[in-house]
Amino acid sequence: MRVSQVGSRAIGLGLVFAMAGFTLAITMDSGESDALDVSARAVGTNGTPLHFTNPKLFGTTGKALFGTLLIPGTSILVNTPEYDLGDALFGSAIVRYVTAAGGVKPYRFTSENYTLTDPATGNPVTVLSLANAILNTSSTLTLGVSGIVAGKAPISVSPSSQTFTGQKGLRFNVGVTDAYFTNTSAAKGTNSNPQFGNFNLTLYDSATAGFRFAVDSLPAGLLATPYISKIEVLGGRTPVVFSTVSVTNKLTGVATTLSALGMFLATNGSFYGRPLNVGTYTIVVKAKDNVGATARSRNAMAFNQSFDLVIEDNRVTSSDTMTTLCSVSGDTSRTSGDLLSLKGLINAVGQDNFNLLNSDFSFQLGNIGFSGRLDKHGKFVQNNGGGSKFTVNINARAGTITIRAVHGTFISGFDLTGVTATTQTVDRPLKIVIGNAVNSTEVIRFTSSVSGTSYAFNFALGLKGANATGGFQIISVHGRDDVAITGASGDAWRVGFVAQPRLDGVVANPNNQHEGIDNVASINVRIGGGFAQLLTGPKIVGAGPKINFAGQPTDGIQSFKFDSKSAKGMVTTRVLSSKITGIPTAANAVKTSNIYFPLGLDIKRGDPKLAPNYATFIGEHARRIFGSGSNYTDKPPARQVPGIF
Repeated sequence: MRVSQVGSRAIGLGLVFAMAGFTLAITMDSGESDALDVSARAVGTNGTPLHFTNPKLFGTTGKALFGTLLIPGTSILVNTPEYDLGDALFGSAIVRYVTAAGGVKPYRFTSENYTLTDPATGNPVTVLSLANAILNTSSTLTLGVSGIVAGKAPISVSPSSQTFTGQKGLRFNVGVTDAYFTNTSAAKGTNSNPQFGNFNLTLYDSATAGFRFAVDSLPAGLLATPYISKIEVLGGRTPVVFSTVSVTNKLTGVATTLSALGMFLATNGSFYGRPLNVGTYTIVVKAKDNVGATARSRNAMAFNQSFDLVIEDNRVTSSDTMTTLCSVSGDTSRTSGDLLSLKGLINAVGQDNFNLLNSDFSFQLGNIGFSGRLDKHGKFVQNNGGGSKFTVNINARAGTITIRAVHGTFISGFDLTGVTATTQTVDRPLKIVIGNAVNSTEVIRFTSSVSGTSYAFNFALGLKGANATGGFQIISVHGRDDVAITGASGDAWRVGFVAQPRLDGVVANPNNQHEGIDNVASINVRIGGGFAQLLTGPKIVGAGPKINFAGQPTDGIQSFKFDSKSAKGMVTTRVLSSKITGIPTAANAVKTSNIYFPLGLDIKRGDPKLAPNYATFIGEHARRIFGSGSNYTDKPPARQVPGIF
């Protein structure tokens, strides 16, 4: 058996200043190691700093626009990128999403005022928060910590309320931080510095706007990573119905489908899923209103709107939601009796059911969807008459969700296009939104059963169907204070997780090999910001589907267990120095408030005699845990109400 163990910190030169209520560090990074390298690196960064993925605002020359401002009291110039949230009518209800990637999930979006200096004039320049941008207007727009911008646009704005390009509208600042960010340390060994940008929403009068698309670009997506966006229009008579005209690979010109990409366009314009393929895809969308009129493009030059969706490669499959069981059944010849059942895991970090009181909840699977508001028990019940009933139960502390719908008439909304008696599998994107705490999507590959007009679709983690894009969730964290071999203070950990690899044979990596973890060459386990240990040997190589590894007395990892059939695993460590992991000892946890526990797994698959081999990075996730004396647990004390992360 060979074990390599490294403890280190990310190296960089930092310049720190206060902005928008937090400390922003500008880091000149010395570079991150590749996923195949066993050296410790920032958990979950995968070499990618935290960044916005929204479309940039472009000028008449075709170049992305940004401002250049000066940090007060210094000679440091900062580029402030400008992002496009599209158009809206004065007084209209809108939904837009601010999105990000890189760093360590989960992210937190905020909007606050900040003031820099114009280098040309020396005058202060203040960029407003969303709240101040709509001050003294009738607008109800808000920015949720998960990035949702929703509400009613202003009925009117002052002449000074303009976008970066000088049009009537709103321009406001948004900052994003990740799970490792604190007010005193911007990265704790990661390369995920807080990011900020200015977001622009252009406003139009209904009398002159016409019936056209409000957006003409989509946020970039990452392979196997939850994706949510919203396509909207100006004008038209409601309801407006959206549909897909065509999908093509922009490089090859080959036609494909949204389903093949792991994406879904709902009739209300919600665009979501988890991308299954890397590349740039041109998607043409049609919007028709209640009287049959067809919307023109955003620039009004033609009917319909063409979007380019860029999907970049990414080996991270961490998830805010992870379905463990889902079934849908019904009969299209009946007017009732359809059934839906779902069980899963959620990562409502730092929340309990009290925090989720009155949170908006929405669920969508295919065109089956419903929404409501949670009570103080994390429960929502909707009775629709005729015995039809939707029930949602969420336990935020335990991280579980159960959904059940009975006596409905929704099976046709599952989208039965192409489903025949010979169909073996069916892919359907699933979207769950829980207030500002959870905003996630999955792509479930169901096994199907068809008999005449009767349909049944089933998925059970490790038993039936598959999660086409994989997923990763920490489900339990326990630790205790002790002293490491070196005499340094630290903690021993026991971490339970669920890891579903991307579906083998579906997602191809850049080396044209398919990913899976039954044929393992090595496993690199990473905890916190600086601990990594590479596990190899006969209990790892070829040991799947069940791996039961035991470390040596001097190893940081005491044991590693994983069953790829059930997708469940457990990591147990010996005492790890808090200086290496960056995780405070339990005795100090109360002083540092709630903290995050990051776990990363890099799995190298395949016969080591064959080349090239490819390391599958299953994912990373951060879970808020709580200290009690000299012990850690992921469940807070009964009387403690954790704050929003």
